[in-house]
Amino acid sequence: MDDTQRTAAAARGYGQALRDFQGIVGELLDAEWGTPTDLPGWTVQDVVSHVAGVESDLLGRASQPHTPDYGSLPHAQDPFAQYVEVAVDTRRSWSPEQVRADLAEVLGERIVSLDAGDVESRGPAAAFFGSVERMLAMRPFDVWVHEQDIRQATRRPGNLAGAGARATAASIRSMLPYVVGKRVKPEPGTSVRWTVTGEIAFTDTVLVGDDRRATFDPDHSGEPTVTLSTDWPTFARIASGRGVSVAPTVTGDAVLAARVVDAMTVTP
Repeated sequence: MDDTQRTAAAARGYGQALRDFQGIVGELLDAEWGTPTDLPGWTVQDVVSHVAGVESDLLGRASQPHTPDYGSLPHAQDPFAQYVEVAVDTRRSWSPEQVRADLAEVLGERIVSLDAGDVESRGPAAAFFGSVERMLAMRPFDVWVHEQDIRQATRRPGNLAGAGARATAASIRSMLPYVVGKRVKPEPGTSVRWTVTGEIAFTDTVLVGDDRRATFDPDHSGEPTVTLSTDWPTFARIASGRGVSVAPTVTGDAVLAARVVDAMTVTP
């Protein structure tokens, strides 16, 4: 598959993640829009507003001038959090019907653009991605995780193996060497293995070399320094910074395992 084909495939996956998100929003009752999610300070409506806001920005739409009262929003203190809070706070006075209609309009236009191969980033959001390739990798990740936030809050589990889930798994797995080598920084020769079962299953082993760089080691022989085993939904929640009720099963160095888990949040 060449670069053009990979870009087209990524755009199709992104578009499907948006369709899936719109699908779960379409199931929501108005009474559920105020339900708190696992995200500090955000309700289900806020999550929907966030996705609509970022996608609207990426279309190059001019946003309504608005400055939230950040002093009353402790979850929105860094530059990126404050950027995304603008769209969320703007829509807090809107009815569910208004937010639903806004999302349908924005995602409808965005999906048409992606299906047509228009993958350019526009608006302030583009600066946070840095490249089209990163945007195509991270947006379906973000959209799928927020779909799961809504499903968790409203007790609608599902869509654990669709396009957004697959894009999320690929993004998280690509960052495992960074997590081990740059965040955990164990001694050379340390090996960390994740064994994930369920709807998306895989085994990845990361080895820290003599130069302290961590790389994938698919042919690793012998027992790793630590193996962490869990199912796909739990792995995704760990990597997206959401709490889990059951910790991974650990074989080997338990202290190292805890450090790895603590360093695993890689959401955009």
